[in-house]
Amino acid sequence: TLAEGGIGITVSPLISEHLSAEDKATFDEGVADVEAVSEKIKAGELTVERNIQK
Repeated sequence: TLAEGGIGITVSPLISEHLSAEDKATFDEGVADVEAVSEKIKAGELTVERNIQK
Protein backbone atom coordinates (compact mmCIF):
# COMPACT_ATOMS: atom_id res chain seq x y z
CA THR A 1 0.00 0.00 0.00
CA LEU A 2 0.99 3.63 -0.18
CA ALA A 3 1.13 3.78 3.61
CA GLU A 4 3.50 0.80 3.71
CA GLY A 5 5.75 2.14 0.95
CA GLY A 6 4.85 -0.60 -1.52
CA ILE A 7 3.56 1.87 -4.10
CA GLY A 8 4.12 5.55 -4.73
CA ILE A 9 3.29 8.45 -6.95
CA THR A 10 5.83 9.87 -9.37
CA VAL A 11 5.38 13.01 -11.44
CA SER A 12 7.51 13.34 -14.54
CA PRO A 13 9.38 16.65 -14.71
CA LEU A 14 8.86 16.58 -18.48
CA ILE A 15 5.16 17.39 -18.07
CA SER A 16 5.64 20.91 -16.74
CA GLU A 17 8.20 21.77 -19.44
CA HIS A 18 5.38 21.88 -21.99
CA LEU A 19 2.91 23.99 -20.02
CA SER A 20 2.22 27.70 -20.08
CA ALA A 21 3.07 29.63 -16.92
CA GLU A 22 -0.59 29.67 -15.86
CA ASP A 23 -1.04 25.95 -16.51
CA LYS A 24 2.24 25.17 -14.75
CA ALA A 25 1.03 26.99 -11.64
CA THR A 26 -2.20 24.97 -11.69
CA PHE A 27 -0.25 21.76 -12.29
CA ASP A 28 2.12 22.52 -9.40
CA GLU A 29 -0.85 23.15 -7.09
CA GLY A 30 -2.34 19.81 -8.09
CA VAL A 31 0.94 18.00 -7.45
CA ALA A 32 1.21 19.66 -4.04
CA ASP A 33 -2.35 18.55 -3.21
CA VAL A 34 -1.58 14.95 -4.20
CA GLU A 35 1.62 14.98 -2.14
CA ALA A 36 -0.25 16.35 0.89
CA VAL A 37 -2.90 13.63 0.67
CA SER A 38 -0.20 10.99 0.19
CA GLU A 39 1.48 12.14 3.40
CA LYS A 40 -1.85 11.95 5.27
CA ILE A 41 -2.32 8.39 4.05
CA LYS A 42 1.20 7.44 5.12
CA ALA A 43 0.66 9.04 8.55
CA GLY A 44 -2.60 7.15 9.04
CA GLU A 45 -4.65 10.35 9.09
CA LEU A 46 -6.60 9.28 6.01
CA THR A 47 -7.84 5.81 5.18
CA VAL A 48 -8.59 4.83 1.62
CA GLU A 49 -11.49 2.41 1.44
CA ARG A 50 -11.03 -0.49 -0.92
CA ASN A 51 -13.80 -1.91 -3.03
CA ILE A 52 -12.49 -5.30 -4.04
CA GLN A 53 -14.95 -7.64 -5.65
CA LYS A 54 -13.95 -11.29 -5.72
